[in-house]
Amino acid sequence: MKLFYGNYIPRITPVLPIPPLERVTRSVRRWEAYKEIDPLRWLYWHFVRAAHKRTDSKTSEALPGGIERSLPSLAERLLLDRLRTLDRRVRTHEQLHMALLNGFAKGPPSYTYTIGPDGRLYATGGSIEVDLRAVPGDPEATMRKARMIRRAALAPGSPSPQDRRVAAEAYRLEMEARREMARQEEELGEMATRETGRYVDIYA
Repeated sequence: MKLFYGNYIPRITPVLPIPPLERVTRSVRRWEAYKEIDPLRWLYWHFVRAAHKRTDSKTSEALPGGIERSLPSLAERLLLDRLRTLDRRVRTHEQLHMALLNGFAKGPPSYTYTIGPDGRLYATGGSIEVDLRAVPGDPEATMRKARMIRRAALAPGSPSPQDRRVAAEAYRLEMEARREMARQEEELGEMATRETGRYVDIYA
C-alpha cells in the first residue's frame, strides 16, 4: 500500500478573446467555480469582468492593452506561487508520514514533479510504500504495528483518499491480529484447564 499526496496543477491559461458582457454576466456562477479548481482561468475571468466594468458595454472597445499584455506574466506568477506552496506541502506531508511510520516504510518517499515556468522542478505529488504484512507468529506485535501505521496514515491535517485507504487496511490488519490473539488465549486457557484436570485426576 502507498501513502499518497497529490494535487491538481492548472495549465497556464493563454490570453483569450474577450467575451461580450452578456456572456460574462450569464457565466458568473460557472466562472466562480473555477476559483478553487483552476485559479488561472478564474484570474482571466476576473480581469475580463474588471475590464468590462471600466468600458461601455454597448461599444466594442477592446480590453485595455496593458491588462491584456500582463495576463501571461500574471498567470505565470500565480502558477509559480501555487507550485512553490504545493512543493512545501507535499514534502512536509510525506516527511510527517516517514517520521511516524517508525521503520515500517519500504523506502524513502518518491515524488512526482511538475516543471514550472521558471524551468525548475516542483514536487506536486508524493507516495511512500508501506509494509502492511503481519508479524509472523506474533499477533500482539502485529497489532502495535498496525496501530502505528494507521496513526501515521491519518497524521497529516488533511489525509488524502489513499492515506485513508491505508488507515483502513491497517485497521483491518489490527482486527485480524486481535482475533488471532483472542484465539491463542482461548487455546491456552483450554490447555490450562486440561492440565489442571489431569493433575486433579493424578492426586485424587
